[in-house]
Amino acid sequence: MPKDNAAKWDHLLFGGSVFLPITTYCMYWMPHNFWGIAGYIAIFFFIYFFIWFSQYFAMKKRIQEFNNKVKSDSVNN
Repeated sequence: MPKDNAAKWDHLLFGGSVFLPITTYCMYWMPHNFWGIAGYIAIFFFIYFFIWFSQYFAMKKRIQEFNNKVKSDSVNN
């Protein structure tokens, strides 16, 4: 597994495992049962992956634009 991919999974697992007990038992954001925790995990993963994919595709577009600019500058010179 590439290093950057491992860092993504570490961040996901650490963030989920830290915020789950805080939001579940300390802040009472969900029912204290299986469905409450399952719903929290599903929402957490959905939001996490939505943000991750949004950033990924935005950065990919910026890199392609930069590469196209570099190629056009090298052709013109």
